[in-house]
Amino acid sequence: MKAPSSKIKILKYVFLLLIFSGCAVLVENKFDELYGPQTAQNRVIQSRELAVKTPQMDYKHEAKGVLDKRCVVCHSCWDSPCQLKLSSIKGIDRGSNIETIYNGARIATSPTTRLFMDADSIADWRKMGFTPVLNERQQSPEANLAGSVLYQTLKHKNQQPMIHDNILPDEFDFSLNRSQHCPTIENYSKHILKNPLAGMPYGLPKISEADFNTLKTWIELGAKVSKDKALSNTQLKEIEQWEHFFNGDSLKSQLMNRYIYEHLFLAHLYFESDESGDFFNVVRSSTAPGLPIKKIRTRRPYDDPKVSRVYYRLEKHVGTIVVKTHLAYRLNKKRMQRWKTLFLNDSYQVSHLPAYNKETSSNPFKTFEELPVTSRYKFMLDEARFTLMGFIKGPVCRGQIALSVINDQFWVVFVDPDEAEHLGTAEFLKDQENNLSLPTEQSTTILPLPTWLSMSSRHKKYLKARREVLDKLLEGKDNVSLDIIWDGDKSNRNAALTIFRHFDSATVEYGFLGKQPKTAWVLGYSTLERIHYLLVAGYDVYGNAGHQLITRLYMDFLRMESESAFITLMPKDYGKALFKNWYKEVEADIDNYVVDYDHLEKNVVNIKYKTDKPNEEFFDLLAQKNGDKIFGKTPSPQINNSKIQNELKLLGDIKGATLSHLSAFSILRVQEKDKSYSVYSLIKNRYHKNVSSLLNENKNIIDEKTTLSVVLGIRGSYPNTFFDIKEGDLNDFYKKVSMLSNEEDYSELLTLYGVRRTSENFWEFTDWLHQNLKTVQPKESGLLDLNRFDNR
Repeated sequence: MKAPSSKIKILKYVFLLLIFSGCAVLVENKFDELYGPQTAQNRVIQSRELAVKTPQMDYKHEAKGVLDKRCVVCHSCWDSPCQLKLSSIKGIDRGSNIETIYNGARIATSPTTRLFMDADSIADWRKMGFTPVLNERQQSPEANLAGSVLYQTLKHKNQQPMIHDNILPDEFDFSLNRSQHCPTIENYSKHILKNPLAGMPYGLPKISEADFNTLKTWIELGAKVSKDKALSNTQLKEIEQWEHFFNGDSLKSQLMNRYIYEHLFLAHLYFESDESGDFFNVVRSSTAPGLPIKKIRTRRPYDDPKVSRVYYRLEKHVGTIVVKTHLAYRLNKKRMQRWKTLFLNDSYQVSHLPAYNKETSSNPFKTFEELPVTSRYKFMLDEARFTLMGFIKGPVCRGQIALSVINDQFWVVFVDPDEAEHLGTAEFLKDQENNLSLPTEQSTTILPLPTWLSMSSRHKKYLKARREVLDKLLEGKDNVSLDIIWDGDKSNRNAALTIFRHFDSATVEYGFLGKQPKTAWVLGYSTLERIHYLLVAGYDVYGNAGHQLITRLYMDFLRMESESAFITLMPKDYGKALFKNWYKEVEADIDNYVVDYDHLEKNVVNIKYKTDKPNEEFFDLLAQKNGDKIFGKTPSPQINNSKIQNELKLLGDIKGATLSHLSAFSILRVQEKDKSYSVYSLIKNRYHKNVSSLLNENKNIIDEKTTLSVVLGIRGSYPNTFFDIKEGDLNDFYKKVSMLSNEEDYSELLTLYGVRRTSENFWEFTDWLHQNLKTVQPKESGLLDLNRFDNR
């Protein structure tokens, strides 16, 4: 509940802020007169000069640490407020822009504004509408502070009295699509009068006095940064070896590397032999290895490069790593040899390199038809979690509309690549190239209905042809058995995955986590490839409403394909009833569209089910056949403390409407009796009647069937709630969660055990979480994003 005194406190804050800041912020029309015209600054200084003059104020050694832990947690991703990315000095220099990247209503496609890609200089960014947050006039201590929006927002918050109410007043807007306020230094005084609570960090505790003084001094001295350190000999050697591999001259090598690039362009690559912690990106360049990289700038990774030869180069990743966009991918000798085996063997020939025209390049089945299908599929399966995380961590994954296409929790397995090859996949895909084309070919369409109708027609033709081929190949055979599911070669954890959706974000995890989900997917090559080219390689975050809507609608097809593939492994009558249960109230549209049960022969499924719930038994049979290590279900955290284990099991057994009051993704820290800590994710899994509706998702939720997954570790990017409790309080915590009936109950729970955004220990808690992430999973760790944190 909001405190009744909030309005009075707001008035007090406004009055105090006028006193604090009235004389400190310059009148906007005086800046040029006092400090000269605005001119982009070169902030890089030589290390020797830095060591003599201001060794303690280097961005990398002092300021960066404060910015990371207090500012980057909200200003790092595609949806950073005001497009202000504070995760690198380049992003800070670029500044802010009031245009929002995520805009589901725009008619025209927007120009791209990707950091490190779409401009070379600060002057170029200014032409694109970005305004500075650091002083770009006369460089003096006084001017550097007076002319810095970054400093003024920090100072503004530093001078505000702390708000000790549990819940911040309504004047704080934390909604996903809230209005953007992106002041320039010239209009900052007006901005703060209209928005007296807009100091930074917004809606969170002020930073410590020591941290504030660090940033103040750094900005005061010109916000300087030392030159990047040279790459190590180990890194240079690895880069040389990999760039040699990525740029072979044969047609086979060039086609292979185009394929690899289009699947790894978002990856944060690291060398197994390198212990520096650095990551690298593979980029397209018009210059060969040995020369400075000259990036090829295109909207999508497969767009026409307009050069005679593309070179694939490795560039050091610049900027703080954040979980939301971090896609770690290991490079080592074993990986290189694997790719050579898959793509450079002598069993096939490449006759020509495919064109970069829109119709071809957006359709991987045309572009790469001369690469062996099984090799392509195995390439993606080797790191299937990474492949699917591209959808989760790429720019498509933002907002309810983007993610309302999937259920809150489901398990994923894959068709065995050798079984797929036996079913004539290569010939079939070549025959179906046109029917498998993706909607990105019509990326500029304004009215999506004609495009959707065309897609729908082609997709139906593909499904019909697939059924006919399978009927013919399986006639009189018992081929559809557990053997059709990839066993991970007995050791690859990517063979069994869980996807959790946290309302408007999601995560992909190894293994079958949580209780039995409502649905499951079986993915084969063509579906997995289309998901990648629809939602990763082909998705344009700057695209218009038509592009975004068509992408969402086409993903409906792919989801239903994946679910219906699982249904085909069920007994016929049971599978039909199960599918109807997944799509309540839309049976006529969905049931007839994807699954034609008349084509399922009675003797096709050769799986011996013994229970009346074969959809659950299926996963137990997989574990029996292929081993618990990969396929065993994990309903609750497996930890050493048996008391905590039992309490968390009780928590994970809660289901029903009481869970509707919980946030989508909460982090729970438990202090054990020996004073050590363990941390868990509480993930709410809402039950949908169906996920085929674009709007009014809440009408499709059945609260009584909501479940809770309790998973060891931090399994998400955007936490909504923090809980911090002692081992002895776990049972009380469980009881209170199991009896939540209204918002007042939930507020009481947070008062007892929560760490709210107003809590005095908020920053201490987040610092601990980030250190825990770094310790537990050093290669995949990064900063969490606090843009979705609740105010309840």
